[in-house]
Amino acid sequence: MELRHLRSFLVLCEELHFCKAAKLLNISQPPLSRQIRQLEGELGVQLFYRTKRIVQLTDVGRTFASEARQVIAQVDRAAGLVTQVKRGAVGQLTVGYTLPKANIIVSSLKAFAERCPDANILLRYLPGDGRGERMEFIRDGRIDIGFVGLHAEKTGLVVEPILREGFVVAMRKGHPLSNRTQVPVNALAPERCILYPRYWNPSEYDLLTGLCQRSGFAMNIAYEVENIHMRFELVGKGFGVSIARASAQGLHRNDVLFRPIKNSPKVETGIAYSSENRSQVLKLFIDTVRKKPWE
Repeated sequence: MELRHLRSFLVLCEELHFCKAAKLLNISQPPLSRQIRQLEGELGVQLFYRTKRIVQLTDVGRTFASEARQVIAQVDRAAGLVTQVKRGAVGQLTVGYTLPKANIIVSSLKAFAERCPDANILLRYLPGDGRGERMEFIRDGRIDIGFVGLHAEKTGLVVEPILREGFVVAMRKGHPLSNRTQVPVNALAPERCILYPRYWNPSEYDLLTGLCQRSGFAMNIAYEVENIHMRFELVGKGFGVSIARASAQGLHRNDVLFRPIKNSPKVETGIAYSSENRSQVLKLFIDTVRKKPWE
């Protein structure tokens, strides 16, 4: 049984007229008649009542038409999926993330979902202490693409910068520093600070503490908290202030305000992936991220 016979049969079911059906199929009437006879011969049943005046479906013809429509619809769906997979619109992608980069990741995922709604995205938290462990997940294929700091060890991977940003001070509403449009570094001298442990991001930790040292004081780190949400929770309850990348402002809270640090140093975020990964979904995702949908 050939698919073209089923398609011809279904067109004839709709038209109930051999000449009209043949015209829609872009064939002449004799080949259409042969196809229907071959189909009836294979099935061993009569699908149509035919006279010189009318063409009508038999009872078995109506039953077969219902099943044939489902078969053709499934075949068309499968062919469409193959086309989508070929261009990367369907497939699975594993994205590695860290909490401080949540805002740009969510914006990227939203833009990608609008572009490829049928792609399956797996989000995996990137563990490690910033000395290369995170990158191993990408090298060994457990993660297709990761959002990482550009200080990360890059051997064997492609790392593209996507965002360059400064730092902000997170503070509770009503804090005296909230009256400033920018916060000078030396204004942090009397503040109790809430920061992550150094092993969490050694290069950035040293950058921030060194910034304070060059301004003549040592940062008073009252709490070390790995999770950025918990840091902001403590900030909102008045335990102290915290320093974060500007993109962290996307982690909206009603009880926390953000003010940029005056003359803040800039840090970069990148995407890391293997050049050997041939996934079409990955290529489309990279293209989406390059458009910087968070801006």
